[in-house]
Amino acid sequence: MIFRKHKAFTILEILVALSIIAIIFTSASALDLEYIFKENKGHLQKDLSSRVLTVVAEQTINPQSAILKVELPSSCAGEKIEIGAGGYVLGSSEIICNDTSFRISKSGQVYEEK
Repeated sequence: MIFRKHKAFTILEILVALSIIAIIFTSASALDLEYIFKENKGHLQKDLSSRVLTVVAEQTINPQSAILKVELPSSCAGEKIEIGAGGYVLGSSEIICNDTSFRISKSGQVYEEK
């Protein structure tokens, strides 16, 4: 056994600690927090558009029921979006996400209201 006179960290312990800290900082900087919290208007519009157009395509190609409802992100409030068989949006509705107003057209396009 090797006994140390001074209580200090070894080079190996310091390198391991620095590696762990570097991994934590690297993974934290890789996350796009605006996307996670859905505060960016572009991300919100893309997310809404992809959700609506997916259901429109599903209802156009192979409708399983007469009307399907689109599942909205948790940050959005407003009317429900219903899409009928054939891909027709039933009622152009207004959706508010993080104080940004979006309008859904009859064909499923998402537009930001200004």
